[in-house]
Amino acid sequence: MKTGKTFAIWALSLTGLVAVFAACGRATGLRINATASAPTGLWIVKKIGVDGLDRGRLVEICPPSAPVVDWMRDRGYLAAGGCDTEVAPLLKPVRAIAGDVIELQAGRSAMHNGRELPNTQTLSLLPA
Repeated sequence: MKTGKTFAIWALSLTGLVAVFAACGRATGLRINATASAPTGLWIVKKIGVDGLDRGRLVEICPPSAPVVDWMRDRGYLAAGGCDTEVAPLLKPVRAIAGDVIELQAGRSAMHNGRELPNTQTLSLLPA
C-alpha cells in the first residue's frame, strides 16, 4: 500500500509542477516546442516591433480565422491552444519583409520577389 501512496504523491507533484511551469512559462515567454515545424526545445519568446523582423527569424504567430485553419484544427494537424482560432501559436520563420512582393494565385505556387517558393502550391481539397 505504501508504494501506491508514494506513486500517487509523485504523480500529483509532477502534475502540479507541469501546471505551474505552463502558467508561469506563458507569462514569462517560455515555450516548449515539440513539433517538427521548428527546432524542438525550450524557447524564449520576446516582443519585437516590425523593425526587428529579419528574414529567417523565428516568430510566434496565431493563425488567422480561416476555413483552412478550422479544417486543420478539426483533423488534429494543429494543436489546441490559446489563439482566437482555438489553436496553439505557431513558430514560423519570417520569409518576407517590408518591400518584398508576394504573389498568390489559386493552383500555383506562391511567389516571393519573382521566385517560386517550394511546397506552396494550393490543393483543391483544402478549404480557402
